[in-house]
Amino acid sequence: RDVGRDPVEIYVDFVYQPIHDGENRVVGIMVQGYEVTQAYFARQALMLADRQKDQFIATLAHELRNPLAPIRAASHLLLLPNITAPTLEKTAAVIGRQVAHMSKLLDDLLDVARIARNQVQLVKEPILAADIIAAAVETAKPMIDRKHQRIIVEQVDPIWLDGDMVRLTQALSNLVCNAAKYTDLSGQIVVSASRQDQRCVIDVKDNGVGIRANALDRVFDMFSQEIDAIDKSEGGLGIGLGLVKSLVDLHGGTVAAHSDGTGKGSTFTVSLPCLAPLERVAAPTSPVTATRPSPSLKILIVDDNADLVDLLKNFLGILGHEVFTAIDGISGLALAKSASPHIAILDIGMPGMNHGYDLAEAIRNETWGRTIKLVAATGWGSQGDHNLSRAAGFDLHLTKPFAMEKLDIAIQHLMAANPALP
Repeated sequence: RDVGRDPVEIYVDFVYQPIHDGENRVVGIMVQGYEVTQAYFARQALMLADRQKDQFIATLAHELRNPLAPIRAASHLLLLPNITAPTLEKTAAVIGRQVAHMSKLLDDLLDVARIARNQVQLVKEPILAADIIAAAVETAKPMIDRKHQRIIVEQVDPIWLDGDMVRLTQALSNLVCNAAKYTDLSGQIVVSASRQDQRCVIDVKDNGVGIRANALDRVFDMFSQEIDAIDKSEGGLGIGLGLVKSLVDLHGGTVAAHSDGTGKGSTFTVSLPCLAPLERVAAPTSPVTATRPSPSLKILIVDDNADLVDLLKNFLGILGHEVFTAIDGISGLALAKSASPHIAILDIGMPGMNHGYDLAEAIRNETWGRTIKLVAATGWGSQGDHNLSRAAGFDLHLTKPFAMEKLDIAIQHLMAANPALP
């Protein structure tokens, strides 16, 4: 330690070399030192990052295998000849839940990448803190109900914020879900909101496992998970709290964690700038969702995933549409010419034509293809991918995996926007 008024820990790399006389006897020693404090701490940080990377990869593999196991078991169960209707319904629900879990993992990974590249675009509007809390609690409700926990929401006055409803709900729901994960059966979670000067302060408090004092500083680090609590995490990649901090930071806010120690619960506090109390704001209107049944359309599906093509064909066929399918871009273009579909659902990454963009452009270049509504159905979902699909002539971009009902709603919206469709 550097001895002084404020002792500082420094690191020095010493080189020792003997000094010989004329008869090769050691008569002294030369010592030379170089301060390497910054290099030492940089090396320690790299070693920690490397360990976290290895732990993250192992955790990712584990968390992706977890939902795959029940999905695989469910697929075998569906093939049994004497499966009953209740078992069929329960099996389908299992598959749906596990796919939703995998989608959440992948969405979190994509959000981490977008934030790291500064590609997250906020769509701000005046919103009530109560609406954010209600949406976050609704997201966490299945887990809370499953663990028979009690959740209490406390808020006195309406508090308006200027923020992105989707992103703030995502951040707060991560905190509520985190509280539910690390709180035992029949535990309690309290979510409260209050105005403090020009800030909206939201607390998420639980009576769960708590956080050790020496771990409080790193709970918001990406890929960080406390070993003592991993068995209670119920799955996850250790990026939920890191996402919370990043999303709150983007809104000009702060987030902090407090715990009196292991077994004494935790409190996470989010502080966000809020609108002036007397400022009049209009409540956002809810979009009108089409409820009328879809008339029969001619729909073309082009995707090299044969299993997905069959499922989409069956689903759209049940809705009364006439469906045509192809597994590559070249045959898809020929089928589009002969079938004259109203809507074409195209995969981006396909053999035969460059990522599906060439297929869309080829359809648009034909006189008969200018009125076809094109839907991109792809695993590529960044803002840049949306821009590419729009430039290629697509009317809509759906990121896989998407819910079947979302496809149905998308088709209805395309019909409502185009009176030429039946």
